[in-house]
Amino acid sequence: MALGKAVVQLAALALPVLLAVTGPGAAVAAPGPRSPDIESIAKKLAVPATQREGILALQDMGDPAVETILRALKEGALYPWKEQVAVLGGDGALRDVKGQPILDAGGQPVSPRPGQEAIALEERHFGLVQAILERLEVFGADRETRGSAAFKLGNSRDPSAIPVLTKALGRERDAETLTVIEEALAKLRLVDGDPVTRAGAVASLGRIRSEAALPQLQGMLAHEADPTVKEAVKDSIRRIESFLVIRNVVGYLFNGVSLGAVLLIMSLGLAVTFGLMGIINMAHGEMLMIGSYTAYVVQELFAARLPSHQDYYFFLALPLSFVVAGLVGLVLEL
Repeated sequence: MALGKAVVQLAALALPVLLAVTGPGAAVAAPGPRSPDIESIAKKLAVPATQREGILALQDMGDPAVETILRALKEGALYPWKEQVAVLGGDGALRDVKGQPILDAGGQPVSPRPGQEAIALEERHFGLVQAILERLEVFGADRETRGSAAFKLGNSRDPSAIPVLTKALGRERDAETLTVIEEALAKLRLVDGDPVTRAGAVASLGRIRSEAALPQLQGMLAHEADPTVKEAVKDSIRRIESFLVIRNVVGYLFNGVSLGAVLLIMSLGLAVTFGLMGIINMAHGEMLMIGSYTAYVVQELFAARLPSHQDYYFFLALPLSFVVAGLVGLVLEL
């Protein structure tokens, strides 16, 4: 009986506490502040006092629309529109910051009002916008553009470009561009204050055999104080120089064999025609020129239409040169 009374008293004491915690009046954790969206940040570009703040906030968002917005701001194609900003497209119609067309009540595309002025980029912010746009090129659609942008950032010696390149490295899928980004990151990390980071960057440059980084590594060897890093620099320099020696020897051999083959074909052709006809056929040189020009045209077509396969133009140019030269010779004999 005493035990039952104790349980009842304990329940009576616990019930108010339970209601205070779980009841309607209980305190609820307030939701954390939402991160600002791209529309609210882009609105800051329209106000000169907050334009720099908006530019800096946009560059950290990682949104593909950032490049479009900043490029429009730079080129005078960003307009205020109903407490927002809109980008003027090539067709003269306005689009929101996410690229969607802005339509009026009748469903027709909206254009800037007559006399409406675009948002002006403050002159003091022009260099900042240009630098951000150059960095954003590492996320572009074109492989060559991404590689070129990464190469420029690697040569800039600006450590603030490291986060951008790191993000680009995680997104990149092209193997050749990945190597360029990795090389750029390593070159920027050569001046890091942490010896471990410097040693890792040096080892990375040696692993990818970066010829462009060789002068920087040689200069680093003279003033590097950390013995571990210095030894890594020496090892990377040896690896790069060994690779360059092998590459140059192979290149010289290939060029020599190629030139010798051309001279051999020319001499054999002249020898055959002279042996059979008893005269030197001067048209032989014309046929060689036609074949060479055919190979040149194929190379240019690959560069213009198939840039990603430009290294393989030779496999089409070689047989096509024989065919074209043979057809021209056949026409001359008719």
